[in-house]
Amino acid sequence: MPSVSVAHGVGLDIDDWPVIGRKSDTRLREGMTIALEPKIVIPGKGVVGIENTWMVTAHGMEKLNRFPDAIFEC
Repeated sequence: MPSVSVAHGVGLDIDDWPVIGRKSDTRLREGMTIALEPKIVIPGKGVVGIENTWMVTAHGMEKLNRFPDAIFEC
């Protein structure tokens, strides 16, 4: 099965450390900023992904942008 990531760090590169996915053993720590980008496969149509940016705080995750977390069919 291919390695699938659902998030990556935000920094100077396109997909910065940490890469978070099925085979990742990285633990999120306070101060990390990640781009959470789950994807869904729509048979016969393609792949759709949402990418929102979050920061790990002492109290949980804080969303840093205002885009929705849902996929809407048009």
